[in-house]
Amino acid sequence: MSVGISSSTIGTSSTSEIMETILDKSTSKAILDLMKQKYQGSTKVKRAQLQALRKKFEMLNMKEGKKIDNFMARTLIVVNKMKVNGENMPSSTMVSKVLRSLTPKLNYVVCSIE
Repeated sequence: MSVGISSSTIGTSSTSEIMETILDKSTSKAILDLMKQKYQGSTKVKRAQLQALRKKFEMLNMKEGKKIDNFMARTLIVVNKMKVNGENMPSSTMVSKVLRSLTPKLNYVVCSIE
């Protein structure tokens, strides 16, 4: 079961701080809800991050002379960050973006895929 809290985020808190936080909770669900609230960030911050990531996604373009692998890696990094922040992006959206963003040199690839 995934709870959406990264271990690295929790790892930045001291053990005593975490223990103080959970000691007064009586159920594991109450502890989980508290930890989610504490470590996931506010809704406003997530919305702002998601908006910035959407803009970055739209601005992504393959650079002339660069390999498609590099472009795909950059695209996947942005898409994965968007998903972590709650974006529901179908694969077709990402594929369309990639095909639109390829350099003119690779137009034959786009034509053959379409």
